[in-house]
Amino acid sequence: MSTSATSVHVHTLFEDAQAIFTGTLFVSLALILFAQAGLMTGGTAGVAFLLHYATGITLGKLFFLINLPFYWFAWTRMGREFTFKTF
Repeated sequence: MSTSATSVHVHTLFEDAQAIFTGTLFVSLALILFAQAGLMTGGTAGVAFLLHYATGITLGKLFFLINLPFYWFAWTRMGREFTFKTF
């Protein structure tokens, strides 16, 4: 059995933009459906929902604030490019 070098495919800027747009679209649609149905989810979105229901602060603001520590972790561990794409 021979070993071959695996090539790394680097995505183009268009592919990155398309993936970010599609991912954002699906997540926002899911969050809207959860909010309209009064359902809950786990993770940072679940914490944001709980705080939203308890305080009345908008879900988007809370979701952003709760994710701030994770942006810092991404910056320190994964780098600037990854963090900007995640943000």
